[in-house]
Amino acid sequence: MAADIEWIDDGGVTSPGGWKAGAVYAAVKSYGEEPRFDLGVLASDVPCTVAGVFTRNAIVGPSVSLTRERVGGGIAQAIVANSGISNTATGEQGMRDALRMTELAGQLTGIATEHMLVGSTGVIGWPLPMDLIEPAIPTIEFSAGGGANFARAIMTTDTVAKQRAARVTIEGVTYTVGGTAKGSGMIHPDMATCF
Repeated sequence: MAADIEWIDDGGVTSPGGWKAGAVYAAVKSYGEEPRFDLGVLASDVPCTVAGVFTRNAIVGPSVSLTRERVGGGIAQAIVANSGISNTATGEQGMRDALRMTELAGQLTGIATEHMLVGSTGVIGWPLPMDLIEPAIPTIEFSAGGGANFARAIMTTDTVAKQRAARVTIEGVTYTVGGTAKGSGMIHPDMATCF
């Protein structure tokens, strides 16, 4: 049975009920365009079934390693993400930083750390500036409309924020699906190494 899709104007990852997001500018990256965001959190009101598709590259960042491990548990509720620095090729310190980001975001949201995912995107080989990230995470303010700010916070070389949402009714039940994505100009990423 075919169903008509209704595209939601200005819809995004927080368009489905129960989702909220927020973002701040932590100065992780230089940024000329307003509004400025480079650190964000996307969270659900309840734990969700989660699945993931990850890079096939041999070299991955701690964000990928940690998130892949947590997705393996089948449940997640939020993701904290930064742009500007990918936290890739950063050794044991990179994993400590990824874990710390999820701890801080878990404290902010009240979500169990093991249900918190992490993404980092940007320059490879630089350590995360945790002296900027740590004080910035607690300042993130959430809203149901915060998905647009989150979409901007994960941009690197992207020229536009990418978000979309749609609504469909099937057999009298209405479903809303929303999403956001990043990526632009990556050369043979084989599904990327960092986010």
